[in-house]
Amino acid sequence: MKRATVLLALAGAAMAQPPQVSSVKMGSVVLGKVRGEDASAIGSAWVTIMREANVGRAVSPDPKDKVAPFSQGQGVRPDGTFGFTGLEAGTYRLCASHPGTTWLNSCEWPSGPDITLKIGAEQLIDGIVLTMRKGVPVNIRLNDPGNHLSKNEKSTPGAHILLGVGTARGRFRPATVTTEDAAGRDYSVLVPAGTTVDLVFYSGFFKLQDHRGNDVPAAGTKIPVTTDPAGAAPPAKVVLAVTGLAKP
Repeated sequence: MKRATVLLALAGAAMAQPPQVSSVKMGSVVLGKVRGEDASAIGSAWVTIMREANVGRAVSPDPKDKVAPFSQGQGVRPDGTFGFTGLEAGTYRLCASHPGTTWLNSCEWPSGPDITLKIGAEQLIDGIVLTMRKGVPVNIRLNDPGNHLSKNEKSTPGAHILLGVGTARGRFRPATVTTEDAAGRDYSVLVPAGTTVDLVFYSGFFKLQDHRGNDVPAAGTKIPVTTDPAGAAPPAKVVLAVTGLAKP
């Protein structure tokens, strides 16, 4: 009986205490969708939200004022929607990509201004739309009759080739190998329709020839490639070559 009396007294004391407010911060929320230029929903894309160190903040010598870089990604739902939760206050950038398809990275080839958000504490931001452009393949043939690539790439330091395009935001998108045979390789890289890009071709190890059969200088070369405005057909294949070693 005495034990029951003590428990009732403790329960009554607890109920008399004022309710405590939770100190857990839920963070901010960003909701949006991924669409193509034709307004179609792009399901199964990948969206990344990034906070770069000290973006939008005054420079401070105090290490405590520094903002650590942050990056988080997630797959898009079938209807093209996405949502990020638990975000701290800061300036963020959003990018959408869809590897293995002809959709271009929205931050490399944007259809408009970059999607940059200034997020406050415990804030809900809804209605973000990331628009992706369709890409056209630029196909490249790299002839290597002497098999200089296969003989050196995996065994010799510095034996590599830089082949790709500069994007609209100053990034570099390397061309990817699509097929390989005894006489060389085929590459491809996606770029927007109706645009002219510079195909970068460089190596500090191999001797190279450009699409006109000219030796590529030590500093490399840029080959302009223009795509069809309607994207109906890819441009003519660019044929390049490896002819030897710059550093035998």
